[in-house]
Amino acid sequence: MSEQRRGTFYLIFLGIILGFVCMSFFAPKLIVWYSKPPFSPGVDCTPAIEWGLSQIIKWQAAGMIVGSLALWGLSVLVRRKRGL
Repeated sequence: MSEQRRGTFYLIFLGIILGFVCMSFFAPKLIVWYSKPPFSPGVDCTPAIEWGLSQIIKWQAAGMIVGSLALWGLSVLVRRKRGL
């Protein structure tokens, strides 16, 4: 693989990861804003939506941390096995 293609691949991959992280934090706030009615209905589910989406953010962050640690550990094992 040429250096230019490898650089392009890494930039695309970085963009995907950055987009995922940004939307993980901003999308729940946008969903709550969009679901909040402009008038006062008889039943308001906004607090339940906010709570549920905050839980999603926490678990996504935990998943990113666990996944990155798992991949780091795997890369360390592969490097040791190859003698790098």
